[in-house]
Amino acid sequence: MTRPIDTDGYARVSTQRQVDRGHGLERYIEDLEAYGIPRDRIFWDVESGASDERKGYNTVLERVRNGTTKKVVVPCFDRFTRSNLALEQMLEEFPAFGAELAYVTGGVMDFITPEGRKQARDQATTAAYWREKNQYAAVKGWERRRRLKKASNPPFGYVVVEDSYVINRNPYSPCPEKTCFDIAQELINTYLSIGTIRGTIQEMCQRYGSVHQGQKNEDFPRDRKNLKAWFQNPVLRGHLAYFGNRGKPRVIAAFANHEPLINPTNAAQVDHFLKMRERDISPSVGVKYPLSGLVFCDCGAKSVISGGRKRRYYCGDLYDALGTRTCLNRGGLLPSDAESFAVAAICDRASTEIVRKMEESALREIDQPEPSELIELRLKLERMRLDPDFAAAIPTVQQKIVDMEKSLRSSHEQQAVSNEALLEVSRDPEFFASLEVLERRFVYTQLIDRLVQIAGRVDRVEFLGGLGIVRFNEGDQS
Repeated sequence: MTRPIDTDGYARVSTQRQVDRGHGLERYIEDLEAYGIPRDRIFWDVESGASDERKGYNTVLERVRNGTTKKVVVPCFDRFTRSNLALEQMLEEFPAFGAELAYVTGGVMDFITPEGRKQARDQATTAAYWREKNQYAAVKGWERRRRLKKASNPPFGYVVVEDSYVINRNPYSPCPEKTCFDIAQELINTYLSIGTIRGTIQEMCQRYGSVHQGQKNEDFPRDRKNLKAWFQNPVLRGHLAYFGNRGKPRVIAAFANHEPLINPTNAAQVDHFLKMRERDISPSVGVKYPLSGLVFCDCGAKSVISGGRKRRYYCGDLYDALGTRTCLNRGGLLPSDAESFAVAAICDRASTEIVRKMEESALREIDQPEPSELIELRLKLERMRLDPDFAAAIPTVQQKIVDMEKSLRSSHEQQAVSNEALLEVSRDPEFFASLEVLERRFVYTQLIDRLVQIAGRVDRVEFLGGLGIVRFNEGDQS
């Protein structure tokens, strides 16, 4: 079947799942090709029909406005738009530019006569109604799942069994001798070893290929955005998590009973590496120079690594855009000198301020009230004991209370162990020499807010968490 050369096709589905599982978009495109429209004139989107920021949709409208397109063919009206406002725009623009909206099954929408325009508005109203109805039902469904704390959308490394997250020990399809759990652990260890998202993806793709296999949770993410989101997913840390759409904050229900993929120590390191990016620190520089991003000039500007064979930290704002010198501090600070004074400052604080903060933290844990969720469970248990009808459900609530108390104790114990370990590290300057660069950087970023230099001389080290300031005079650096 041949069609005019000024005909475009448009198709849309709302979610990626409809593309991957339902093959809806693929079917729509095949129908448009069967209509006679070449592939290069078929535009599509994976987005809500209520959105006016769809790339393919706006391309079609722009082609109508510039006269390139005189007919737009769609599978059905709601595939083009579910917005009454968008329809009103079409009612004005399509007739003005001599264009028409046609259906792949035959027929053309009447944008000229009052009867046709009324019918178009009725279709738009119906499409909007079903969109809002489906949206409302979905919101209520997710609210129920959150209330009952049911698991949903398992990330790679997990499957959902009876509404709970379970470690996925099924064979990993690109390498059947390993399980999905094995690959997830390997992914975490690779990131902790390399320290960058890009390098981790490259290494893992070299081992298991660059093409994603199976469903979303059956293989690891191969792009930086999704891999970062995977590392940040609270489910990997043993929590239940429900995510908001379109920028809405996530809702996290802690104290889940499933096995975590990342232990607290590794989780802290993962968060640290991700934070390096948030502070605009190049991972390659951060890995080579562990104080990068923490060294500042006395003028307030961040110091940057530059120079030839002997690289130093120099003020990052020496000159303005016109080339006028704005900072009077000349000279740069050697990275080795910066680390020496950072270690000295940490050891200075170790015997006084760090101990005091640990004692204050322990007191806060003693005085800290129980979480409201735990209190509610205890009250619920008391009420259930008064009603014989709830006798069978009492053991379940009791187990939840035991699990929650165990999780709280584990968290406090782990924090105490971490503090003790940090104290031992901070008391022994020689210990720092035995650490890898990434390990030293982890310690620095947990304790130091900034190291301030003046013309290549360390002036002071300012600590995080109210640990104070250690100052150095020129005599310390002769």
